Amino acid sequence: AAEVVYEGDVVTFTATPTDGYGFISWTVNGEVVSTENPYALEITESVDLVANFDVNPELNRSAWSVYTVSSEYAGMDGSDYVTGDRAIDGKLSSYWHTDWDNAANKKVPQWIVFDLGAVKSFDSFNYVSRSESQTANGNIGGYQLYVSDEAPSLEDLTGTMTMVNEGTFTYPGQEHQVELGKVAKGRYVMLYATSTHGEGGANQF
Repeated sequence: AAEVVYEGDVVTFTATPTDGYGFISWTVNGEVVSTENPYALEITESVDLVANFDVNPELNRSAWSVYTVSSEYAGMDGSDYVTGDRAIDGKLSSYWHTDWDNAANKKVPQWIVFDLGAVKSFDSFNYVSRSESQTANGNIGGYQLYVSDEAPSLEDLTGTMTMVNEGTFTYPGQEHQVELGKVAKGRYVMLYATSTHGEGGANQF
């Protein structure tokens, strides 16, 4: 039976995509009213709320930035191509390189926190390693993924964010797609490396 709601009630709607699809937005009369999932709607009138999905959608990265990193190497041969922001520039020729020149920073854990610019929902993520070799210097082994709607404390990142996934990246292969098995939501996303492959240590990702 249909649930009866009254004007002023707040109803929470949850969209559950089938395999191969991802949630995009809620619309009313063709206009986007929210990209949050679940979505809490205060009832003020009769509306037709539509959940929209797409095949394997990718988030727009144009508003993304790096909130913080555990360390980064600010230059190599006069270049800055190994700073944290290179992890999201879409180029395989550049990468984030932790501070290999400082012995204190050549160990795990290492982390990078992204600011997506707004709260976003996602159910998978891709990690592109520097190399496809299992023994390559710095390739991430164990990892944890955290999210937060609000800016996390720089003094306690894991304590002010929520872990939504953990696992181990395996090789060969340079691109690693991870299905979360659920919808995660947050503005801030942290990839937290707990171990690395190879003998070189956690100095280049």
